[in-house]
Amino acid sequence: MQFHNINLVAVLVCAVSSFIIGGIWYSPVLFARSWAKELGKSPEDFKKSSPLVPMLISFLASIVIAFVMAHIIVFADTARVVHSLRTNIETAILLWGGFTAATSFVNKGFEGYSMTLWAINVGYRLVDFIAMAVILTLMP
Repeated sequence: MQFHNINLVAVLVCAVSSFIIGGIWYSPVLFARSWAKELGKSPEDFKKSSPLVPMLISFLASIVIAFVMAHIIVFADTARVVHSLRTNIETAILLWGGFTAATSFVNKGFEGYSMTLWAINVGYRLVDFIAMAVILTLMP
């Protein structure tokens, strides 16, 4: 299914992959303990509230992110930039650095949360963006 040369199935696959990556990233296997500690919370604090709304918001945001990234990749390809996995990963890294890492670093400066919390959160998005670039390249 296409929309302005965007594979909407690939966008949906990106959102699902983002959800899976986030689930692993913020699980006890990787960063759950450090993330909770940096937030000043305990595992019990998270059991007191339902994650349904934040997870739904995250999934919808991932659809938007994948859709925008797909557009940028299509625009770059239309402009005769070499359409390859490497260039799409580089594009994802540039988008991450210029929009996610930079803007969240400004927030970190004003909100005063730790460098560790910032690194955990933007690290997830870096892996997420790269995965999206791979999916969008393999599912044009």
